[in-house]
Amino acid sequence: VVRAWRGFAQDGEESLVAGFKAMPEMVADAKGPGLVMAVARSDYRLLHCAGESPLIRTWDMESERCAHLCRTGSTSAVTALSSSNEHWHPYTLAGCADGSIRLWDGRLASAPASEGLNEHRSRIISVHCNHAHQVVSGSSDGIIKIWDLRLRKPLASFQSLKTGGRLTALAAHRYAPIIASGSDQSTVAIHSLAGDAVDLVRASQGFLGQRQTPVCALELHPLKLVMAVGSPDGSIALYSSGAAQHYS
Repeated sequence: VVRAWRGFAQDGEESLVAGFKAMPEMVADAKGPGLVMAVARSDYRLLHCAGESPLIRTWDMESERCAHLCRTGSTSAVTALSSSNEHWHPYTLAGCADGSIRLWDGRLASAPASEGLNEHRSRIISVHCNHAHQVVSGSSDGIIKIWDLRLRKPLASFQSLKTGGRLTALAAHRYAPIIASGSDQSTVAIHSLAGDAVDLVRASQGFLGQRQTPVCALELHPLKLVMAVGSPDGSIALYSSGAAQHYS
């Protein structure tokens, strides 16, 4: 179920403006990816939804109706979604549990997703449409790839997990050439687009950092060098070049 709210920035001012079942054919599964969503950056009224289903539904949030329906062409669940911000070439990327990444051209709404990028060997954790033709993807085995969609092959590929574990979250900066990757070992690695290690942050919680939790969410500020790290217990840590702040 998708619910849209307004006034959420102020306590007591939030109000529900829309609510609907985005994937009616999907059955809830504790082991599955659940509902995966991505706002269409070329048109913020549209919301792409997928999950344990061979379909990708695009919803018009103003009218609460399904605007487009696309088949992924894969029997695996969709585990990551991302869309471009180019109005002249709107496309959506769907990362799947089998390691494949499907490409859907928004100008051909009724066409099925095509096989695009197939060099990952494990579950896709995240995929980002960074620029017009540049895509960043990461899989659970820690492999991060930088793609050029015009060539359909990676420009760079590197292992982000130097301390072991599994990749659990990934974020790419919109303008700065950096990528942040989180693991289940409570670490966040910062790399350049060429794969060079820039920094390693241990996202520990509690007094003297004795409590370590997996990184379940990552986000980079679109303009500033600020990073938000989310933990399963609901706490959020903000990191910048100066210091870190923790919120619950």
